[in-house]
Amino acid sequence: MPELKYLQDFGTSTDKTLDLEGVRQHFVLEVGQYEVSLLDHLKKHYEGAQKSGVNNIAFILDRCFDVWLRKNCFPHEIANILSVWRFSLFTIIFLEQKKVFQQEGVDQKKILASVIGLLELIATDCIGWSAVPERSKHLLLEQLNDVSTQVIANLHSNLELIEDAELKWKDFQDKQRSKFTKVTQRLIESESQLCWKRFSFWCAQSYIDSVFARKKLPESLQCFLDSYWLNSVAVHLVCEDGLHVRLDAEIDKLTQSLMKAFCQQGKALFQLADSLVDDLKKVLDRSNIAYDESIFNALEESMVSLLKQEFCDSFVPYTSVPTDITLNEQFSHFDISRILYKDEVGDSSVPQNDSVEKLNLEESDWFVMGTDQASSPSMILLNRFDYAGLFLFGNYLGMKTGIYTRQELDHLLNQGEIKPYKQGESFSVVFNACVKGLMRVADSQQKARIAAAEKAKEEAERLLEEKRLAEEEAEKRAQEIAERTKELLKRREDKKKAQLEVSALAKVQKLTIGAWVSLTIGDQAERYKLVVKIAASSKFIFVDKLGIKKKEYKEVDLVDLVVTNKMEFLSDGAEFEDSLQRVVSRLRMAK
Repeated sequence: MPELKYLQDFGTSTDKTLDLEGVRQHFVLEVGQYEVSLLDHLKKHYEGAQKSGVNNIAFILDRCFDVWLRKNCFPHEIANILSVWRFSLFTIIFLEQKKVFQQEGVDQKKILASVIGLLELIATDCIGWSAVPERSKHLLLEQLNDVSTQVIANLHSNLELIEDAELKWKDFQDKQRSKFTKVTQRLIESESQLCWKRFSFWCAQSYIDSVFARKKLPESLQCFLDSYWLNSVAVHLVCEDGLHVRLDAEIDKLTQSLMKAFCQQGKALFQLADSLVDDLKKVLDRSNIAYDESIFNALEESMVSLLKQEFCDSFVPYTSVPTDITLNEQFSHFDISRILYKDEVGDSSVPQNDSVEKLNLEESDWFVMGTDQASSPSMILLNRFDYAGLFLFGNYLGMKTGIYTRQELDHLLNQGEIKPYKQGESFSVVFNACVKGLMRVADSQQKARIAAAEKAKEEAERLLEEKRLAEEEAEKRAQEIAERTKELLKRREDKKKAQLEVSALAKVQKLTIGAWVSLTIGDQAERYKLVVKIAASSKFIFVDKLGIKKKEYKEVDLVDLVVTNKMEFLSDGAEFEDSLQRVVSRLRMAK
């Protein structure tokens, strides 16, 4: 999830104004060419033009629509159309935030609620739609495209256009429901008649089989049962509670009488012989079953023979009426308890404990014939024939898609070849959940940013403190280094000065009478001659070139003058000694 922006500036400070018509045209044209995304679309065509608020709206709507479409598993043809509706919601929210293009009295929130309501209505009405049959799939898609075009083109949020689109859709759906009801009514009626005809015939056959099972009877009775009595029993079966069938007591009594008269070979034949044939004829007449008198003549002959006991050994075992083998496959094993007689009350509960019972299937429930709800055909449970254990299914047009026995349906449900249609969340629920979820994310991100800012501030303060301490430490060390350097320099200067003083002392001590020096007093240098050197008091007396006394220094003062370069030695007095010695020598020679 990208970082959400918190400052939603919808003012006019942006360099460009969002061109809603341009967005709509590009967006609608590119649907189907790539995955629908408002955010990607804005980045592609309006990069750098919008501020964070516009991108936030696009991101939230993309998230809502993606989640809602995924939860509802719409067929791809419908999902592609409904996905474009995000642009309409984007326009409404954008105009609400920007506060432009609003006419007086227009409530964008009311318009938003109307669009979402219409979107949810369409989503509900599209349940069960399938691309099969091919010739009928365009009816809904064309109407949906017309309504969507009208809603998406509503750039100024006109409530009347939304309401008009809703009326068009409802009118279309009313017509479709009317057609669906008529088609399904005819289908259920015809299937019900066919199902009851087959079931009652199978039930009558099974009932007669249960009465005459393992009995021996004359061929005339076998022929009567196969040709006439089977149909008579079937006609007198009535479905009573949706699960059991009720058999007329007179039919049951006559069936039992036939069995006793022809199969038990006892006194019952003497009691029934007089009225049995007449009673059978009356039943056939009431049931509008045509018969040939020869069959009753054959029955009477058989009864006479039985009374005379002439061909008892020629009886043959009862054989079941030959019927369509698919009936036994369809209705499974016959349970005599399914047939009720006069004044009996049956248990209306379904005895099986299977997936059908657990799902508690009801009419109008939708199912998917495959693993992928978005691409697999859907079917609706149109009717349950519980008495026969059959389930009639149809498509969204009301056309028959199949009729399954309870065992077949249970197997398909267990194998996952048929699944209950998964009803997704409404858009309002998804929208609110997404907004709340994103608000929580934004809140956590904002808290994380605040915490990160506090942490950064603390880190900055810590770094500043470390920097201050480091600077203080560096300054302290610099001072120490400066002091040590100064001390070292001082020591070096003292050592140098001492060396200079030793050298200067040596030079001063070497001075003799008559030595000439240059002394700098202020800015002017003067020449002086050493005329007196008193070793005991380390006193030196200097005169100028006229012999007038000018300066008198002690030895230490002369050393300071030499070290400070204020006195320069011009001669050390050796020449004077030499000259004096030469004068003395000449005087001696003159004597």
